[in-house]
Parts: sequence; structure tokens; C-alpha cells
Amino acid sequence: MKRICLVISCIALTLLSCNSRVQQSNEKDLIKAYYASLNNFQLQVVSDYFYDSVRMKENDYRYIASKDSFYLKLQWDSVFRPKYKVIAIEEASDDIMVEVSKSDPRILFLNEEPTIYRDRFSFKNGKIHSIETVEFILFNWDLWDENRSKIVNYIKDNQPELDGFLYDQTKQGGINYLKAINLYKAAHQD
Repeated sequence: MKRICLVISCIALTLLSCNSRVQQSNEKDLIKAYYASLNNFQLQVVSDYFYDSVRMKENDYRYIASKDSFYLKLQWDSVFRPKYKVIAIEEASDDIMVEVSKSDPRILFLNEEPTIYRDRFSFKNGKIHSIETVEFILFNWDLWDENRSKIVNYIKDNQPELDGFLYDQTKQGGINYLKAINLYKAAHQD
């Protein structure tokens, strides 16, 4: 009788262990699909990877939005044609940690090189429940602030019709931001 209980317990533990590995494998595939969709600008698909709404956290900034509102934010970001590169994916308790590089004209202007950061993905019912940026590995805050101030002041003084581009998170705001970068660069060529 003890042997039967022991065998059943071993089988149950094995099945639970396999199920956990399969779930984490599916979650890793979901993360890869999420970044592939971002890289291919499949904006309509991206929000489908999330559970019921989009929850993101970066430092003190919390972003919670409906999938439709997130789509509008993605339109702003897509203007810059960002490229994401997944550097590493690791299991961390019930979550998945992902090291990512992101590069686009806005980031290259402000940071002068791609940013690299670590995100914690948590899941619910097979979908992304939240993404939290837990560490900036390559991000020069001082340079970012300095370059942002330069472009904001230049636009304010020389292209007032674009003033406010920094805070407009719509697709048109992204277009204006890109225009501001190009105007600034043209005016400051060596």
C-alpha cells in the first residue's frame, strides 16, 4: 500500500513539474511573439497578448489602460520604427525576466545608443498580466535629459508650431517628435 502511494505521489509530482515547464515554455513563446509583433508593427495583434487590460510599470510611472488605449500608445511609438532585441529570457519564480534592447531614432537621439533594460513579465490565464521594468542596464539619464532639453528649447525658439511635441502621445505627436528631431539635426550639423 505504501509503495502504491509512493508511486502515485511520484507520478503526480512528475506531471506537475512537466506542466509547470510547459507553462513557462508557453509564456516564453508568448513573450517572443509579443516582441516579434512589435518589431513587425502588428499593432492590432499586440494587445491580444494581454489578459484583460495593459499594466506596465517603470520606476514610479504606472500605466494601466484598456487594450484600445494601448493601441493608440503603440501608434505613437510605431512612428519611430523601434526595433526590439530579446537578449535573454529567464524564469524567476512565477514570472519571466526578459533582457531587451530597444533602438529607434528617438532613443538614438536622446541616449545616443540603444537602451537595454530588464522587464518582469507576469501572467494570468495564459496571457500577459503585467510588465514591469525592474532595471535599466544601459541608459544614460543625464545625457537623455540634456538632449531632451536641447531639442525642446530649439523647437520652442525656432519651430513654435511643433512646441508641445514631447507630451503629445498620439500618432500625430510621434510624427511631430520625429520632425523635431530631424529639424534639430539639420540645424546642428557640424
